[in-house]
Amino acid sequence: FFRATALRKTGKFDAAMKDLVEAITLRPRNETVLHALRQAGQHSPLHVESEVLVPRAFVRRDGKKVNIYVDATRLEWLAWANCKALWLDDAAYRKARTGSDKPGFSMEEERECLVNLLSVYVAHRGEKDAVDDDRLNRLEAIAKDHLLDALIIYELASRVSPQVVLTLSDEERSRVRTYVEKYVLTRVAPEGAVLHE
Repeated sequence: FFRATALRKTGKFDAAMKDLVEAITLRPRNETVLHALRQAGQHSPLHVESEVLVPRAFVRRDGKKVNIYVDATRLEWLAWANCKALWLDDAAYRKARTGSDKPGFSMEEERECLVNLLSVYVAHRGEKDAVDDDRLNRLEAIAKDHLLDALIIYELASRVSPQVVLTLSDEERSRVRTYVEKYVLTRVAPEGAVLHE
């Protein structure tokens, strides 16, 4: 990050962008680095995208009950919330999937619930009252690119452990970098229209 700042100040914008991409890969969603990327973007055809995952449902335990708060017309988010409720409420299910019956972050839970979300979204996309959701369209593209785990690490695991990418293997870190390069930073056409690959 500091090298990128120095490179930017000396006019070496391409080299600075490369270092900033590496910095945001290593420290996902870091506001200081994202701000620098936005500033560097003035000299580059790159645009910093908004987060893909902004849940439109909420699940929480109230005593012995698990409550789901969701707009019931958004079936995809209802599917996601039901999945989250299962993981929160069914200790035996969690133990069978993760080896622990204690609630907490797990790749398995996030992957399963996101696949439920996407499956219902795609299945209902052609219906009369279906909502065309840019974020879920991006999520679908990410899943098709086999980068769902990279998204989970970048957008979710990093909330639990900001240093999570530093603990990954080189191959896993490379996949997170690919996710950042393709879905966090997008190329913008000169007239301002975002180009999607």
